[in-house]
Amino acid sequence: MSDSGQMGRPSITTVEQVNELANSQNTLEELGLNEEVSTNDASSMALKEDTSIGNKNLEQVSRSNQHRRDEDWKSLFDIAFKWIFRLIAFLFALMIVALILHWILPEYCHWLTTSQLSKLEAVVLAVLVSKAVTSKQGKIE
Repeated sequence: MSDSGQMGRPSITTVEQVNELANSQNTLEELGLNEEVSTNDASSMALKEDTSIGNKNLEQVSRSNQHRRDEDWKSLFDIAFKWIFRLIAFLFALMIVALILHWILPEYCHWLTTSQLSKLEAVVLAVLVSKAVTSKQGKIE
């Protein structure tokens, strides 16, 4: 605990400091050891926890905090999912545009090799078939 403000007590790191405090004739107030730091976040959190324990509602506070963490995770996951979906949709649109341009442009304008073209067709066809099957499955249910 090198952070002296964390618990409201100064940190003692050397033997000389311990000996100086032990041999000192000063009172605790003069040494600064009898004061509590209430402005620190850790101290205020400890006071809130102590109050919750005293009021026997620590379990309720714990459930509330867990719910807030769960909601934060859900909103973060929702945002990430939307961005990933948009990226994949954009890449799929680029694949379709490249495939259509390859089909309609003259032979000397083709930039895709035969293997690249077949892979692109396979991906686009797989996505379209998947969408058709999903749509049909949704209508069956």
